Amino acid sequence: MLRALLTVCMSLPALCFALTPDQECQQIAEVAAAVMQQRQEGVTYSAQQKISEKFTSEDTKAFYIDIVEDAYSEKQLNTDTAKDQAIQAFGKSYYDRCMAPE
Repeated sequence: MLRALLTVCMSLPALCFALTPDQECQQIAEVAAAVMQQRQEGVTYSAQQKISEKFTSEDTKAFYIDIVEDAYSEKQLNTDTAKDQAIQAFGKSYYDRCMAPE
């Protein structure tokens, strides 16, 4: 799972050049949801930091860390239903922020 997330995250900057704003925001939402899923599965914050160290772009690294810090400020939930709702809501919040007019 961590390897799949890393692959998506590392390809995100390159893909953004060819994507529409909606597609770019969808990619960001997917990364955010994946980070929250890992949070809910008990992946450690330090493991997320190690993932961020693999980014070559400082902007991408900083953005990823912002998502991680946001996700890890939320508590881990106990039920699968609550976890799924938190994951979906977290991804949607990033999509909505991305699509909001500046």
